[in-house]
Amino acid sequence: MSTTENIDYKKLFEESQAAIREAQSEIASLHHELSQLKKLIFGSRQERFVLSPAPAGVIQGTLALSDEVITELKVTPETVIVRQPAKVEIVTQRKTHPSRVLPAHLRREVIVLEPCKDVTGLRRLGFEITEALEYLPGELFVKQYLRPIYVQPTPISETVFIIAFLPGRMMEKCMAAEGLLTQMAVNKYMDHMPINRQLQRFERAGVTIVQSTSNDWMRNLLNNLGGLYELHKKQVLDTQYLHFDETTIKVQDENKKGKTHLGYYWVYHDSENKLVLFDYRTGRGREGPNDILKDFTGHLQTDGYGVYDDFDKRPGITLMHCMAHARRKFSESLDSDPVRAQFVLEQMQALYAMERRIREESMMPDEILALGKRKQCRC
Repeated sequence: MSTTENIDYKKLFEESQAAIREAQSEIASLHHELSQLKKLIFGSRQERFVLSPAPAGVIQGTLALSDEVITELKVTPETVIVRQPAKVEIVTQRKTHPSRVLPAHLRREVIVLEPCKDVTGLRRLGFEITEALEYLPGELFVKQYLRPIYVQPTPISETVFIIAFLPGRMMEKCMAAEGLLTQMAVNKYMDHMPINRQLQRFERAGVTIVQSTSNDWMRNLLNNLGGLYELHKKQVLDTQYLHFDETTIKVQDENKKGKTHLGYYWVYHDSENKLVLFDYRTGRGREGPNDILKDFTGHLQTDGYGVYDDFDKRPGITLMHCMAHARRKFSESLDSDPVRAQFVLEQMQALYAMERRIREESMMPDEILALGKRKQCRC
């Protein structure tokens, strides 16, 4: 029997077909990655999604789906889904301009302007009042303590001097008083004004402060605020709903002048009480959140970073994930699977419309629950 008769052509054909399918799948995957990369580099970052117009007779604002649509969603990717998109009613309100009435607590400097003509003997009807918001630059001044020294004579010819004690200081023998230190900290950490720019402002006012001296002031000030930070941390974590994330920050390296290393800020947000806790760590490992959340119980909302998976195994903690991150994947899939991606985006759009209504009407928890039951999403 010849060698060619032993060849299994059917097997070779099936193997070649499998190789072709695998190559086609890889090509499609690479095309998708290239498309996403081009969109990331050249396209808009805004993940906008506009709903298709609804046909006549569709109930506005409904989230309920028919069984037929749900069944069609469970079929294979090759199946074509034919359906009519739901329409979500979005009501926008006209923006109101803020009132021009200036706050009553501000000091009024009254300037009376009399007419140029002689008004002697005329009856005054009232005043035409015009107000303008004025500003005086912050003032640097010297707080000088004068402590009289008294001498008290004694029977044994010894002299006793009597003098008042200085009030307590955050930093003894420091040239800067507490008011100046507080303002510098607020400028730096609330208004993002670097210390060197603040020193330039002081220099224009005729006061020169050395940069290294001001850095020591800030370091000592922050060390003294450690107790306040611990109290704030306790208050932020005293909630049943917390969401957190980590972000990078460049940190100046004390050992290498002009160089920075990459640090991480872990941000814990109590949205109910609008409180935020920042925790700095040198790395992105689980040590940071494990330390901060060691006694926490309640609901945690995070993104899909693997470090957070451990919290789902802890008693007393319910781990939730971010809708925005999930939505992004469907937004990226509009080109490759438009029908099903559009369907999910429409449902999310409807949920956002419901949330907007809840905010605008300031609904109470029982009202929110009732609204959710009326518009249940069966997808």
